[in-house]
Amino acid sequence: THLQEALMSKTVVEAYGEHPEQFMRVHMPDSSLVSSPLIAILLHGGFWKHQWTVDNAFTPQLSKWLTTKGIVAVELEYRRVGESRGGWPQTNDDVLRGMAYLKANMDRLVPAHEGAKCALFGHSAGGQLAMWAAQAAAQARGGSELASTESSWASRAIVPDLVVAVAPLTDLREACRLRLSDEGDAVQNYLGGDPETDEAARRALDNASPAITCAAPLVSTLIVAGAADADV
Repeated sequence: THLQEALMSKTVVEAYGEHPEQFMRVHMPDSSLVSSPLIAILLHGGFWKHQWTVDNAFTPQLSKWLTTKGIVAVELEYRRVGESRGGWPQTNDDVLRGMAYLKANMDRLVPAHEGAKCALFGHSAGGQLAMWAAQAAAQARGGSELASTESSWASRAIVPDLVVAVAPLTDLREACRLRLSDEGDAVQNYLGGDPETDEAARRALDNASPAITCAAPLVSTLIVAGAADADV
């Protein structure tokens, strides 16, 4: 539970919004391990589905490992398709809002953050969100905003120094065509419809797909893909 996490040594749980799924866990490493400040924001995958969370995705194990290397690990949860009524644009807005909350509260949450570098790490759907959010934040810092968001969170969000996207869903149009995910409709559900037949879903795809929005990335991005990956 969130309470149990809060009682763990060097772990703080913070709500960045009013919805129960709008929270983050900040895991601090032992101060003796910190040689150069580094913050890693982690976005889990799961095809944006409600059943995949920070608890049953890979992020708890990765967070623990990162802290042993002296890295501050931030698990960022977000609303997803289903019970939490996520999907486009709510899910993306949550990621930006969480990044903005972290930036605004950095002095309190990560006291020794001066000069810290920030990496935004995402897996699968989390990789799509990481690439999209980094681009949105970087564009807002430069004075323009992605057409994909009418939110003010982009201009307030921390701009990462690096994006690491593992098996990301970079091309949502192709993902729709291939009908990726177990049921074959995860991308369509995230977009709110089938972009082949629904105009609103087509606009959502144009605004949410990194293949379109990140064609000229403003943040250094490392994409890691498996040649034998049957899902993405």
